[in-house]
Amino acid sequence: GPAQLTAIHQLPVQRTARGKLRCLVNTLEAIAADLGNDGVASDDLMPALCDLIAHADLQAPAAEIAFTKRFCRDDRLLLVADGY
Repeated sequence: GPAQLTAIHQLPVQRTARGKLRCLVNTLEAIAADLGNDGVASDDLMPALCDLIAHADLQAPAAEIAFTKRFCRDDRLLLVADGY
């Protein structure tokens, strides 16, 4: 949906790993809302996220994810909702 696209298009705008991680969480929340949000499993979220990324026309999605993984090493970030 439009909320998903709006959220994922913020990924390249973010300059920090935490900002990119928050963007991905917002994207997953938008996907979950579109899927019904009642206990949505990762088995449902991941295919929807992959499909969204494939069709979102991001310039370098793999680089965005690599940056986030590389620089988001603080375990405290991974223990809250942003670490989903």
